[in-house]
Amino acid sequence: MKKKGDIVKLRSWCIRRRANGASVSEICAAARTPRRTFYNWWNRYRQLGLEGFEPQSKRPRTIHRIPQQTADDIIALRRKTGWSPHKIAEYLRMHGRTVGHMTVYRILLSSGLNRPIQTPRVKRTHTRQQRSNRS
Repeated sequence: MKKKGDIVKLRSWCIRRRANGASVSEICAAARTPRRTFYNWWNRYRQLGLEGFEPQSKRPRTIHRIPQQTADDIIALRRKTGWSPHKIAEYLRMHGRTVGHMTVYRILLSSGLNRPIQTPRVKRTHTRQQRSNRS
């Protein structure tokens, strides 16, 4: 893996070459980088200047949360109807609020309303009768 300093040097070398008039194809061939990557560096340099050469975090900058009113409605629907997360999500979608079933499940789990099976399911105690294979 390349070190941080090596990446910064490579990016600055590519940008200097472009500023001196070299073609993008020549630069990318010499640096062994794709053209799309070069243009990403170029655009970042134009926006941020020399600070754009530093490696940047790829982490998301937003936190996706549903409104508290929707979470309250999910909990109320579960208490009132006892529906599954799939059915609650579909009901909300039909009423204009799109929420995934896993989001509904997580809300129910955090509020203590998930109901795992308490007892094992009943198995058949008898064997099924089959007709014998006689010709």
